Amino acid sequence: MAGGESGQEDEILPQHDNFLKEGFKRLIKKLLTDFWSCDMIMKLFGSQAARKKNEKVVDKLLDT
Repeated sequence: MAGGESGQEDEILPQHDNFLKEGFKRLIKKLLTDFWSCDMIMKLFGSQAARKKNEKVVDKLLDT
């Protein structure tokens, strides 16, 4: 029985780890995009255009 429980934990933990990793990436993406939009690019392009551009930049950073 202990072996069965251990096997279940092995299956659950990687999924949980991936879930946390993806959630963390989304949080970082949102924070960086909002910060960059407000701080630098918004002055040049306006908030909506800046947000779209920054989302692409942050996606590239997080994919590496």
